[in-house]
Amino acid sequence: MDRRNYAEVVRDFAASEPRELVAAATAEARELLARPVSNDALEVGLGEVGCYFYSPSAVLAPRDWLSNVADILEAAG
Repeated sequence: MDRRNYAEVVRDFAASEPRELVAAATAEARELLARPVSNDALEVGLGEVGCYFYSPSAVLAPRDWLSNVADILEAAG
C-alpha cells in the first residue's frame, strides 16, 4: 500500500517529467480552476482529463485540492 500523500506524488511528477509536460499540467489545472463550476462539476472535469484522484481522501474539496496541485507544480517549474 502506497502511503505517500498527493503532494509528494505531485512533487515527484514535477521532478521526473519534462518541463513541457509539467507546464502543460499546470496550465490544464489552472484552466479547470478558472471554470465557474461547482466542486461536483469540477470533479467530473478532472475525470474527463484523466485525473482520477479521490480528493476527499486528501480531506479537501476538489477545487482546493486542484489549487494545491497547481501551486506545487508552479513552484517546481
